[in-house]
Amino acid sequence: MQAFVKEVETRPRARLLADLPQLLILSDSKFHMVERVLVRRILGLEPDARGPFIAALRVEAAQSPELVARERAGRLLAALGPHPAAS
Repeated sequence: MQAFVKEVETRPRARLLADLPQLLILSDSKFHMVERVLVRRILGLEPDARGPFIAALRVEAAQSPELVARERAGRLLAALGPHPAAS
């Protein structure tokens, strides 16, 4: 489990963004650990670099066929704090 979390911590940003839908539907125990990594990594980015992650989370929160992904995306958005509305 620690190796998986370490891999997510070091995953290239583009791949992390592409993998976001799959990360949102991990088992509860894996997601709980990955959630902290995602929040830390996204908040550590410059505001402009956060945009693609915020946009992807908004799409997942609104459109994912998986209820758990919609709920988790919404929770991540809340944890990331206020962010400008999409234009």
